[in-house]
Amino acid sequence: DPYSELEDFKVDREIVSYENYLRLMSESRAVIDLWRLAPGEGYSFRISEALTLNSKIITNRTCILNEPFYDASRMFVFSEGNEINPDAIKHFLISPMKPVDKSIFSLGTN
Repeated sequence: DPYSELEDFKVDREIVSYENYLRLMSESRAVIDLWRLAPGEGYSFRISEALTLNSKIITNRTCILNEPFYDASRMFVFSEGNEINPDAIKHFLISPMKPVDKSIFSLGTN
């Protein structure tokens, strides 16, 4: 297992129900959300779930930087080709985050 050498990193390959997935997500320090096919593809549900559950997000979706809900205290964005600094991730995870502005949940509605 390539992750076995990483400290405090757990990989669980068990299939979980959506209810348990949300519970695990709410208990996690952060959620990782990566684009699958192309950088410009739409957001996954993980983004809205993390915002709703008050979780931090680590993502390579650089377009999120332009969103009204983007906040550096909640979202760590990295891009392809740039090395990820482990100390920067650690700092991000232990730093406090601003509460979500609840008005973002009504964006795009009438």
